[in-house]
Formats: sequence, C-alpha cells, structure tokens
Amino acid sequence: MQAIDLHVHVPREPGRPEIEIEAELLRYFRAPPPPSDPAAMAARFRNLDLFGVIFSVDTTTNTGEKPDRNDWVASFQNLQMGDNVIPKVLLENARCALNILA
Repeated sequence: MQAIDLHVHVPREPGRPEIEIEAELLRYFRAPPPPSDPAAMAARFRNLDLFGVIFSVDTTTNTGEKPDRNDWVASFQNLQMGDNVIPKVLLENARCALNILA
C-alpha cells in the first residue's frame, strides 16, 4: 500500500441525480471526473495501490436532494473494493444538530 486517502467520495447511487454542485467542485479543485461505479473505483484504487476511507455526503438541507443510502456506501467493501476501503457513514451536520436540539 502506497498511501491512505482519508477523504474519498463514492459515486452516486444508481437512480440518484448528480449533486447540484458536483461539477463546480470538480472545476474548482481541478479534479478529474470521479469513477462512475464501484468497479471503476476499485480498479483505480488497486492500480494506484491505495487504501481509502469512503463515504457519501448528505446535502439534503442545502439542496433538497436525497442522499445516497448507507447500504450503498457499505456495499463498496462487500462487492468491489474488499480490503482497499473502510466505509464510513456520514450524517449531515445541520440535520444532526437540529435533531439533537429538538
């Protein structure tokens, strides 16, 4: 293993639209397009000999868009990426804060 990437977004779950700000973020950070599916992501990590902590982002409060399901994120380890990743569930901070305060 050459490196550990602690901040890896998974591709959007099939049937979910791209997050509205995704294209702008890619342009701002001058990033290449992300892998389109788990198999492509697994191949990239294996080719680069990387380990990653993967997650999806819940932007419901800001965009109104439905987030990827936690099962989708967890499936990356089970289906395609095996020992190359640790799936992490990420909750949206604004909704968590509201739920704690309620």
